[in-house]
Amino acid sequence: FEGAVILITHDAHLAAAVADRLWLVKDGAVKPFDGDLDDYRALVLDASKSDRADTARSDAKDDRRARARQAKARSREAVAPLRKEAEAAEARVEELSAILPRLDAALAEPGLYDRNPARAIKLQKERAALVDAIADAENHWLEKLAEIEAAEAAN
Repeated sequence: FEGAVILITHDAHLAAAVADRLWLVKDGAVKPFDGDLDDYRALVLDASKSDRADTARSDAKDDRRARARQAKARSREAVAPLRKEAEAAEARVEELSAILPRLDAALAEPGLYDRNPARAIKLQKERAALVDAIADAENHWLEKLAEIEAAEAAN
């Protein structure tokens, strides 16, 4: 028989009994294999060891990523109450700041000081107290933002 027979098998004994030449099919290419079945076995085992090492490196990398995700999640959980307090403080600043233009408008009423000086004094005192309250609320808000920043830096 002058033709060729291509035998694809996983049976090493059969391949050894009938093969004149071995071909290596790898990475989308076919090349003649210069060696015997023992050489081929060694090649496959080396590749398997390399694959296991690659898998171990990949698993270690995945573990590091998972730990990093968990750390970020813990950080977010730790910072969440601070964020809530900061948002409440910001809302308080906005709420108080919304009152200020109404007091200013009332104080700017023509003739208020001549017509009702007691009311003018009362409004001025309310405005001064409101300005102080806004400053306190802003300071509280800034403190919470600083606490968030410190907590995030610590994690």
